[in-house]
Amino acid sequence: MELPLDLIFSNVLVSCVHMWGILIYSRYNLKIGIPDHTFALTTAAMFSITHQWMWMPNILLLGQLCPAGVEATMYALLAGCHNLGNVIASNCGAYLLLCFGVNPSGVPGESAEFASLWKASLVATALPLIPIVLLFKLVPDVKQGDKGSELKVGKVTEWEAGATVTDRKSTRLNSSHLCNL
Repeated sequence: MELPLDLIFSNVLVSCVHMWGILIYSRYNLKIGIPDHTFALTTAAMFSITHQWMWMPNILLLGQLCPAGVEATMYALLAGCHNLGNVIASNCGAYLLLCFGVNPSGVPGESAEFASLWKASLVATALPLIPIVLLFKLVPDVKQGDKGSELKVGKVTEWEAGATVTDRKSTRLNSSHLCNL
Protein backbone atom coordinates (compact mmCIF):
# COMPACT_ATOMS: atom_id res chain seq x y z
CA MET A 1 0.00 0.00 0.00
CA GLU A 2 2.54 2.58 -1.22
CA LEU A 3 0.30 5.21 -2.74
CA PRO A 4 -1.94 5.89 0.28
CA LEU A 5 1.18 6.27 2.43
CA ASP A 6 2.55 8.83 -0.04
CA LEU A 7 -0.74 10.73 0.03
CA ILE A 8 -0.90 10.60 3.83
CA PHE A 9 2.67 11.86 4.14
CA SER A 10 2.09 14.72 1.73
CA ASN A 11 -1.13 15.83 3.48
CA VAL A 12 0.54 15.74 6.90
CA LEU A 13 3.49 17.68 5.46
CA VAL A 14 1.16 20.36 4.05
CA SER A 15 -0.51 20.67 7.47
CA CYS A 16 2.89 21.12 9.12
CA VAL A 17 3.83 23.84 6.63
CA HIS A 18 0.51 25.59 7.28
CA MET A 19 1.43 25.65 10.98
CA TRP A 20 4.23 28.06 10.06
CA GLY A 21 1.52 30.54 9.06
CA ILE A 22 0.12 30.38 12.57
CA LEU A 23 3.56 31.30 13.91
CA ILE A 24 3.91 34.41 11.75
CA TYR A 25 0.30 35.57 12.23
CA SER A 26 0.60 35.24 16.00
CA ARG A 27 4.00 37.04 15.78
CA TYR A 28 5.72 34.13 17.54
CA ASN A 29 8.47 34.15 14.89
CA LEU A 30 9.80 37.40 16.36
CA LYS A 31 9.91 35.85 19.83
CA ILE A 32 12.15 33.05 18.54
CA GLY A 33 14.34 35.54 16.66
CA ILE A 34 13.31 35.01 13.01
CA PRO A 35 12.56 38.23 11.08
CA ASP A 36 9.27 38.50 9.18
CA HIS A 37 10.79 38.68 5.69
CA THR A 38 12.95 35.57 6.24
CA PHE A 39 10.08 33.63 7.76
CA ALA A 40 7.64 34.66 5.02
CA LEU A 41 10.09 33.79 2.23
CA THR A 42 10.86 30.32 3.59
CA THR A 43 7.18 29.65 4.24
CA ALA A 44 6.26 30.59 0.66
CA ALA A 45 8.99 28.33 -0.70
CA MET A 46 7.86 25.43 1.49
CA PHE A 47 4.22 25.93 0.38
CA SER A 48 5.30 25.61 -3.24
CA ILE A 49 7.46 22.53 -2.61
CA THR A 50 4.87 20.68 -0.56
CA HIS A 51 2.03 21.39 -2.97
CA GLN A 52 4.12 20.04 -5.84
CA TRP A 53 4.88 17.02 -3.69
CA MET A 54 1.14 16.49 -3.22
CA TRP A 55 0.65 16.71 -7.00
CA MET A 56 3.11 13.86 -7.76
CA PRO A 57 1.14 10.88 -6.35
CA ASN A 58 -1.95 12.07 -8.21
CA ILE A 59 -0.04 12.14 -11.50
CA LEU A 60 1.36 8.65 -10.85
CA LEU A 61 -2.08 7.28 -10.07
CA LEU A 62 -3.54 8.94 -13.14
CA GLY A 63 -0.80 7.54 -15.37
CA GLN A 64 -1.53 4.02 -14.17
CA LEU A 65 -5.29 4.24 -14.47
CA CYS A 66 -5.76 5.98 -17.81
CA PRO A 67 -6.13 4.02 -21.04
CA ALA A 68 -3.23 4.01 -23.50
CA GLY A 69 -3.21 6.92 -25.90
CA VAL A 70 -5.20 9.42 -23.84
CA GLU A 71 -2.58 10.36 -21.26
CA ALA A 72 -2.39 13.99 -22.39
CA THR A 73 -6.17 14.36 -22.27
CA MET A 74 -6.32 12.86 -18.81
CA TYR A 75 -3.49 15.11 -17.61
CA ALA A 76 -5.30 18.16 -18.98
CA LEU A 77 -8.48 17.02 -17.23
CA LEU A 78 -6.61 16.56 -13.95
CA ALA A 79 -4.94 19.97 -14.31
CA GLY A 80 -8.31 21.59 -15.03
CA CYS A 81 -9.89 19.94 -11.99
CA HIS A 82 -6.89 21.02 -9.90
CA ASN A 83 -7.27 24.62 -11.05
CA LEU A 84 -11.02 24.56 -10.38
CA GLY A 85 -10.29 23.22 -6.90
CA ASN A 86 -7.82 26.06 -6.31
CA VAL A 87 -10.43 28.65 -7.30
CA ILE A 88 -13.03 27.08 -5.01
CA ALA A 89 -10.47 26.88 -2.18
CA SER A 90 -9.59 30.56 -2.63
CA ASN A 91 -13.24 31.55 -2.46
CA CYS A 92 -13.81 29.40 0.63
CA GLY A 93 -10.71 30.98 2.20
CA ALA A 94 -12.06 34.46 1.52
CA TYR A 95 -15.37 33.48 3.12
CA LEU A 96 -13.51 32.03 6.12
CA LEU A 97 -11.63 35.30 6.57
CA LEU A 98 -14.94 37.15 6.45
CA CYS A 99 -16.39 34.81 9.09
CA PHE A 100 -13.42 35.44 11.41
CA GLY A 101 -13.69 39.20 10.95
CA VAL A 102 -10.47 39.61 8.99
CA ASN A 103 -11.68 42.31 6.62
CA PRO A 104 -9.04 45.02 6.14
CA SER A 105 -9.75 47.94 3.85
CA GLY A 106 -6.13 49.04 3.33
CA VAL A 107 -6.14 52.15 5.47
CA PRO A 108 -3.26 52.79 7.89
CA GLY A 109 -3.68 51.70 11.51
CA GLU A 110 -6.04 48.81 11.06
CA SER A 111 -3.81 46.10 12.49
CA ALA A 112 -6.65 45.04 14.78
CA GLU A 113 -8.39 43.63 11.69
CA PHE A 114 -5.74 40.89 11.61
CA ALA A 115 -6.18 39.76 15.23
CA SER A 116 -8.05 36.60 14.21
CA LEU A 117 -5.92 35.75 11.17
CA TRP A 118 -4.14 33.01 13.09
CA LYS A 119 -7.50 31.28 13.64
CA ALA A 120 -8.11 31.11 9.90
CA SER A 121 -4.60 29.72 9.49
CA LEU A 122 -5.38 27.09 12.13
CA VAL A 123 -8.40 25.97 10.11
CA ALA A 124 -6.21 25.83 6.99
CA THR A 125 -3.80 23.64 8.95
CA ALA A 126 -6.49 21.14 9.91
CA LEU A 127 -8.25 20.89 6.53
CA PRO A 128 -5.58 18.84 4.67
CA LEU A 129 -5.92 16.16 7.35
CA ILE A 130 -9.58 15.49 6.52
CA PRO A 131 -8.95 13.56 3.25
CA ILE A 132 -6.75 11.09 5.13
CA VAL A 133 -9.90 9.65 6.70
CA LEU A 134 -11.41 8.89 3.27
CA LEU A 135 -8.18 7.80 1.63
CA PHE A 136 -8.42 4.10 2.41
CA LYS A 137 -11.97 3.99 1.08
CA LEU A 138 -11.26 5.88 -2.15
CA VAL A 139 -7.87 4.48 -3.23
CA PRO A 140 -7.64 0.76 -4.11
CA ASP A 141 -5.48 -1.51 -1.97
CA VAL A 142 -2.79 -2.25 -4.58
CA LYS A 143 0.91 -1.53 -4.95
CA GLN A 144 1.81 1.55 -6.94
CA GLY A 145 3.58 -0.38 -9.71
CA ASP A 146 0.94 -3.10 -10.11
CA LYS A 147 -0.82 -2.18 -13.35
CA GLY A 148 -2.54 -5.52 -13.72
CA SER A 149 -3.39 -6.16 -10.11
CA GLU A 150 -6.81 -7.38 -9.25
CA LEU A 151 -9.06 -4.96 -7.50
CA LYS A 152 -10.73 -7.07 -4.86
CA VAL A 153 -14.21 -5.72 -4.46
CA GLY A 154 -16.06 -9.00 -4.72
CA LYS A 155 -15.19 -12.63 -5.29
CA VAL A 156 -13.25 -13.73 -8.38
CA THR A 157 -14.52 -17.07 -9.59
CA GLU A 158 -12.01 -17.57 -12.40
CA TRP A 159 -9.02 -15.41 -13.17
CA GLU A 160 -6.26 -16.23 -15.61
CA ALA A 161 -4.76 -14.43 -18.57
CA GLY A 162 -7.58 -14.13 -21.07
CA ALA A 163 -10.19 -15.78 -18.84
CA THR A 164 -13.56 -14.14 -18.27
CA VAL A 165 -14.69 -12.88 -14.94
CA THR A 166 -18.05 -14.29 -13.96
CA ASP A 167 -18.51 -11.98 -11.01
CA ARG A 168 -18.79 -8.36 -12.31
CA LYS A 169 -17.77 -6.88 -8.94
CA SER A 170 -14.17 -8.04 -9.30
CA THR A 171 -12.20 -6.84 -12.27
CA ARG A 172 -8.76 -5.81 -13.48
CA LEU A 173 -7.45 -2.44 -12.34
CA ASN A 174 -7.91 -0.01 -15.21
CA SER A 175 -9.95 3.08 -15.78
CA SER A 176 -12.61 1.58 -18.01
CA HIS A 177 -13.54 -1.01 -15.41
CA LEU A 178 -13.28 1.26 -12.37
CA CYS A 179 -16.23 3.22 -13.70
CA ASN A 180 -18.37 0.07 -13.70
CA LEU A 181 -17.76 -0.80 -10.03
